[in-house]
Amino acid sequence: MGELDVAAVEAAHDADPDAALELVALMATATDERLREAARRLAARLFWSHARRGAAEDRGVSRMRSVRHRPHEGDVDLERSTDALVRARAAGQAVDPDDLWTTTWRRAPTAWCLLLDRSGSMHGEALATAALATGAFLLRAGRERAVLSFADDVVALASMADGRRDDDVLDRVLALRGSGTTELATALDAAADQLGRTAARRRVTVLLSDCRATRPEEVPAAAGRHEELVVLAPAGDPAAALALARATGARVATVSGPSQVPAALARLLDA
Repeated sequence: MGELDVAAVEAAHDADPDAALELVALMATATDERLREAARRLAARLFWSHARRGAAEDRGVSRMRSVRHRPHEGDVDLERSTDALVRARAAGQAVDPDDLWTTTWRRAPTAWCLLLDRSGSMHGEALATAALATGAFLLRAGRERAVLSFADDVVALASMADGRRDDDVLDRVLALRGSGTTELATALDAAADQLGRTAARRRVTVLLSDCRATRPEEVPAAAGRHEELVVLAPAGDPAAALALARATGARVATVSGPSQVPAALARLLDA
């Protein structure tokens, strides 16, 4: 009791990554406290390692901006730097770099919300998939991000700009238990409310779900509140997710195992 053979798990991971990730996720919910803590430490290392394989910077929309001079970044903004240049020339001195302005491209800020469906079983594969989706999401998202789980209610694992550490958010995901109905419309409304708290120009919602909602007639209107919705659905049951994508213009990808999540999410967000 309370013992975890890390070397054995790592060997199993090399042989079958998905099976090992599912096993570690399952052990992270163990009733034995020592085993659970050891498994969560190992899970965090494995999940972050996999998540980084699909990590990429947010491309967003870039705009030209003028900022205080930064060496080796952008070009000197001659219009805004004219006064400093004239003063230096009149005094016969070199211009002070701190008085110069630089033009550079800056990406507009993006706000993010991740929705995790916990209405079914959250053991093994489902929990590992949710954990990897969370890791890949957090690596891409900036400070303005929220992570919500939902079934018959919605629980905020991280609220918009609350400053919660990424490791803490992943640990909360590994502690999820599945049950209840699939109130997808309520979850989409809660995500829209989170995104509504920010002034970011781009707002992205990532949904991990089979999209088999308890009240499907309410989902399209709730999804319509989202300017950019991407869906990760299980490969074995994609029909409802594909129907939602057709009805709302959402982008959708299917995954057949946890290790496929980072690459699938990257394809959706970089499309």
